[in-house]
Amino acid sequence: MSVFEHLLTLGSFVLALGIGTILTFAASLFQRRREVRFSVAHLLWMLVIFAGQIAFWLGAYMFSGVAHSSFPAIAFVIAQPILFFLQSAFVAPGGADTLDLQAFHQSNGRSYMAMFLLTLATQLAFMMHVAAVNPALHLNDFFVSQGAALAVTLLALLLRWRWVQVVAPAVLLVHQAIGLYFAALPLVG
Repeated sequence: MSVFEHLLTLGSFVLALGIGTILTFAASLFQRRREVRFSVAHLLWMLVIFAGQIAFWLGAYMFSGVAHSSFPAIAFVIAQPILFFLQSAFVAPGGADTLDLQAFHQSNGRSYMAMFLLTLATQLAFMMHVAAVNPALHLNDFFVSQGAALAVTLLALLLRWRWVQVVAPAVLLVHQAIGLYFAALPLVG
């Protein structure tokens, strides 16, 4: 088993739990759709978080050729999936009582936004480490895009205006879609 396979095994299990949490919640909402009071902001955040988890899993392939690891890399590969799982747990609560998603977003939205912000900051810190260790890598576009995503998330955390609560995750969803595209490129040749 390679270093990459060994490190990503645990992360893949934790990612699967996070993705499964969101999918299970979405299925239960669909089953009870007549009783649910939907929230566009909550739905967009759920999609942003889901897309981020898929992008992380796809993007991890970029490190498949790594023969040796470092303590920061090991910490990142363990911490990042845990942060993703916590995002899922916060955005997709268990229990059938959470049917008013507008009220849920109002009362709990900051928790999943803060976890998303922490996840972005962790990714940014790790990639700064990667850039420092590998100066030949050109990660300027990544740093600009992560910085913009951090700013948009911080805006959503601080401003509770309804339009900000919809526009911010919509912008982040576009950011995640672009991330998904670039994460998938090494897999499609």
